[in-house]
Amino acid sequence: MINVITGGRDVGAYLVAHPLVNKVAFTGSTAAGRAIGEICGRLLRPVTLELGGKSAAIMLDDADLAETVRGLSWASLLNNGQTCYLSSRILAPRTRYDEVVDAVADLARSLRVGDPLDPATRVGPLVTQQQRKRVEGFITAGRAEGARVVAGGRRPKDLDRGWYIEPPSLLTWPRTPPRSGRRSSGPCSLSSRTTTSTTR
Repeated sequence: MINVITGGRDVGAYLVAHPLVNKVAFTGSTAAGRAIGEICGRLLRPVTLELGGKSAAIMLDDADLAETVRGLSWASLLNNGQTCYLSSRILAPRTRYDEVVDAVADLARSLRVGDPLDPATRVGPLVTQQQRKRVEGFITAGRAEGARVVAGGRRPKDLDRGWYIEPPSLLTWPRTPPRSGRRSSGPCSLSSRTTTSTTR
C-alpha cells in the first residue's frame, strides 16, 4: 500500500523521525539533507540523499560523436533540463574539443522549443518565471566567469506566453569556472576541456 502525505517542513521532520519509518529517501537542499542525515544517523535508519550537483558526461578520444550527441539530447535535456540527475556538464578531450562544442551547439539549435502538448516539441517551458530568471542568471554569471554562449540562451520571440528559453550551450575556457559545479535546473549544457587523453 502507498500512502501519500502532503505537508511542509514540519510534516517532513515528523516523518523522518517517526519510529514506524524504516527507510528515508530525500531529494533537496544540502542543508535539509544534512539535518535528515543527522536524525537518521542517530536512529541508525537507512537513508538515501540526493542533494544536487551535476554529474558530467565524459567524452573519450574514440567516442562516436554522432551517437553520443543523440544520447545527450536525453541525458542533458530531459524535462527541459529540470531533472536532478542530468548531465549538464560535458567534459571533452582537447583533441576533439572544437568538434564536440560544434556538435552540442548544433543539437541545441535543432531542438524545437514550444507547446509541450505538441508532439514536435522537444523543449517546453520552464516551471515558473523565477526558474527562467534563475537560468538566465546562470548564463549571465557564466559569461562573467569566462564562458561563451555558442547557441541559444535567449527567450524565443514567437512565444510570449509561458516561461520559455532556447537551450543554451556554454563554452568554457580550459579552466572550469566555479559556476559549472552549480545546477541551473534548466536546459543548459556546459562544455569544458579535459587535460588528459583517454580511450576506452
